Amino acid sequence: SVGDSMDILSYVKIKRVLGGHISESRMVDGVIFSRDIANRKMRTCKYDGCHLALLRESLSFDCDRKLTRLEALVEQEAQFIELKVAKIAQDLHPPPDVLLCQGGVSQLARDVLLKKHNITVVFDVPSHILDAVARCTGAKVLQSVDSIVRERNSALVGICNRFYV
Repeated sequence: SVGDSMDILSYVKIKRVLGGHISESRMVDGVIFSRDIANRKMRTCKYDGCHLALLRESLSFDCDRKLTRLEALVEQEAQFIELKVAKIAQDLHPPPDVLLCQGGVSQLARDVLLKKHNITVVFDVPSHILDAVARCTGAKVLQSVDSIVRERNSALVGICNRFYV
């Protein structure tokens, strides 16, 4: 792709897993990284033909107002998260099976993604990992959820042949 380095060593890495024997070594064509899923109830298995969405911003509600009733804040957070999650689940085509997020993801957003849309979330993924996954899967790293509307014509969701959680 455009801008790729010709130096193969920048893409080849050796990852050592403790407890294994050298005879168990294998070559993986893709990206390997260690992160936990956001919720134990999310799917934890092998995905074949998995659709991935990559997001740089966090999925959380930040309020600037100091003097606001707690009930109003809770209601605003719920509405805000519903809109953001709906945009991810409904405006991305095909809908993602897994969302990799560089920032944090609020508990409310995790619950809505899981219960309403069955999307597995991995958060606090470093930027260089998102870029590597984007390169391997053809996904575009979204700067924000709002950029889904602005970039509707380009391929935003990537496909991963095999994704292990």
